[in-house]
Amino acid sequence: MAASDAYLTELNHLLTHRRIYLEDKRIPVLKEQFRIYHGAYTGILNVLLKKGLVAEDPYKGDQRISDVAVPDDSTFLESERDEQLSIRLAAFDNQLDFLNNYVQFSLDYLDLKRLKILAGLAAYIKWPQLTETSTHMLTRSVAQCLTKLRAGGDQLSLGIVTDNHNQLVKSTNTIIQILREVGEYQREFYKFEIREHVLPHVELDATLARRHHERVFLALKKGIGARLPGRPYVGELIAQLLDEDYGDSAEDARQAVLQRLRVEEEKPKLKRQDNANLRILFEALRTMAGGGRYIETAVQKLRDNYAVLTARPRSFGERLKEWIDRVVRQAEPSTALTVEYVDEQTSAVRHEQIEFEPFCEDALKRAKLLGGIQSRMGTTYKKLQQAPEQQVFQFANRQIDELFLIRRRLEALDTYLRSEIPREHRGRLRTLQEDVEALHDYLVRANKKRHSYVAKLEEVEQLRRLGVESNG
Repeated sequence: MAASDAYLTELNHLLTHRRIYLEDKRIPVLKEQFRIYHGAYTGILNVLLKKGLVAEDPYKGDQRISDVAVPDDSTFLESERDEQLSIRLAAFDNQLDFLNNYVQFSLDYLDLKRLKILAGLAAYIKWPQLTETSTHMLTRSVAQCLTKLRAGGDQLSLGIVTDNHNQLVKSTNTIIQILREVGEYQREFYKFEIREHVLPHVELDATLARRHHERVFLALKKGIGARLPGRPYVGELIAQLLDEDYGDSAEDARQAVLQRLRVEEEKPKLKRQDNANLRILFEALRTMAGGGRYIETAVQKLRDNYAVLTARPRSFGERLKEWIDRVVRQAEPSTALTVEYVDEQTSAVRHEQIEFEPFCEDALKRAKLLGGIQSRMGTTYKKLQQAPEQQVFQFANRQIDELFLIRRRLEALDTYLRSEIPREHRGRLRTLQEDVEALHDYLVRANKKRHSYVAKLEEVEQLRRLGVESNG
């Protein structure tokens, strides 16, 4: 028999709660994990490019993307490996960049078709099975490049690649898990819509429906086209619906659906008693460390934009000035960029000279340090746990202040490059705005925790002066 009103009511209720859960809890994580994924992928790609293990695709900047898609994943000849690696890794980078900067993650956007595409992107390179014996040609080719890198003995580059590879494995697993959860919702919502809008207007013979007769599928296909225009016909899901509404084990099938859709309440975790003030301080450190990946992606985009600036045709005046500096003054042309920024305390416009590449290197070192703080198993985090509280506070103070400075300089350099690059070349620029805003958000939250820590210390000190001992 067809689904009862009671079942549809409960199904609708659970779908609503599942939607809220996915939109509030899971989709933000999905978006964040794709951003982390891209940052880690960029880290590996930059090392391979720098070491000459992969060539730069000269047409990378010419690609125009209107919607996210999985790049070419077909097999290629071994003789084409270098060329195909260059093309495909660049295309993959462009797709991830488009996904993270132009796609609004939401349940409405993440339909069944796009979920399949995102799953394909996450598995475009099989990071969890990255071996030279992989049957997947692109994965095998990347693994071969990394083997050559290891043979080169550059421990710094190898460390960067290892850390980023580990992150890609974790992010891939998390992304696939969330995509499955969203897919589960979308499939059940699809069937719910058919029950609501199509089945009441289609006469079905229960016996034919139980047997999955071709006439039943045809009737439902026509009904979907008439009542749900734009919705695809998915035969697999129609078959599931028929089993749940007309099958011999319909009741068991429906209960299984309801059980899968239920959102389990999160139980509060018991926390061990420890120094409350120090705990606030470490919360500030971990919050601050969350901004590290945004520094990495922002620096890479900044370097790409700087490359657009340096590759532009230079005016006669610029070339003459360089010649005078080199020949007459016997000096190397200055690489310092004079940027403007607004002093937040005085609102005055100030100028600062920044040596571009040293700034980028320093920012990346800072990002790597933050990665060590974010990992509770990392050496940096363990050292901080063993350090005296005052040293931890001084470290947090210095890092937060330095990161605010880096954020300000990233923004100022981005503004400078956009103003200096001719209008006809600005279409090639990558936007830093979301990365800088995300970094700023992490720093503001870390700063609030720092102020909270200071306030707690002052409170304890006042109590001490009054002769009251604190148990914090």
